[in-house]
Amino acid sequence: GNIDSIKVFSEHDHKRIGVKTIQRLEEEEYDLLILNGNFAHYYHSEEGETGNQYFQAMQRLMTKTPVIIMPGKRENFDRFNMFNNRFVMPGAKSAADNAVFRFALGKNVFIAINLEAVLQEEVFGSVVFQNLIEKFEEFLKEAEASNPSSILVITNVALYCSSGKVGGCHSNLLYLKPFEDLMDKYKVNLVLTSGVKFYETVKPVYSLKPKRYSSFLYINTGAGGATNFISNTPLRVESFSTKLIRNTPGYVTIYFNNNFIQTVFVMVKDKKILDLRFIALSSDTLYEALKTFGIFIILATLFLYQAIRSEYVVLLFIKKSSKT
Repeated sequence: GNIDSIKVFSEHDHKRIGVKTIQRLEEEEYDLLILNGNFAHYYHSEEGETGNQYFQAMQRLMTKTPVIIMPGKRENFDRFNMFNNRFVMPGAKSAADNAVFRFALGKNVFIAINLEAVLQEEVFGSVVFQNLIEKFEEFLKEAEASNPSSILVITNVALYCSSGKVGGCHSNLLYLKPFEDLMDKYKVNLVLTSGVKFYETVKPVYSLKPKRYSSFLYINTGAGGATNFISNTPLRVESFSTKLIRNTPGYVTIYFNNNFIQTVFVMVKDKKILDLRFIALSSDTLYEALKTFGIFIILATLFLYQAIRSEYVVLLFIKKSSKT
């Protein structure tokens, strides 16, 4: 059916900061909730009581709309066995299929992949790696053939991010480069990542180099509000970072239109919009977007000019139309 919006966050628990995220989302209306890794923070601790308390706090959200859950690094204490025994995601014939699965909402295709499982393997050419990359490409190929409005990837590892060390998350690409190649090949539109405790968007980049035109945008969704979320540790902001919001609990809202995807980062405290993005899906998207929002060209020009000078940055990623 049709889909209007989804909510996404990661790096979350039910304690002092995270509970406010839960309360805020209980007030919101949306079609799908995505928990993108590192939820409950060691939910197996205290003989599982931490996990029980977390899902009790999340009960209203878990029953309000469909929920997609991607395990994170902290859910890998037992090679994801507990996670796989408790959850089976859409399209998965068994818990073992949780590592990579797909689903569709309207004409938007989502592919979720547990790249943390790859990073945990000591051998690069392992069976886990081969199985994941083969299935991932199969899903991407089928998605492209279905002529979708958009293709979105959900993963629990940030391929690019700022951090306290030079290069940020670049080391992840030593193992995950083949997955980046596939996302570029099949023209993925949006990649939702996690693994760090802040919100960040990344400018067009591929193989560690700037890319003027790109089919996809990275958004790190790690602002859910986990324990030790607030940090004053020095952070090196990388050149590829477009927007980084730290020490501010929030969630990503994604709105869908036939011509574009709109992403918004919303602060939990007062629902203030701190970041806004447009991802164009066809060459005539700019006109359609302006028409949809009822903005005249001259006002749009002024808005874009102001956006460059303020904290609101709007990016348009144009993908060639499939029409000939």
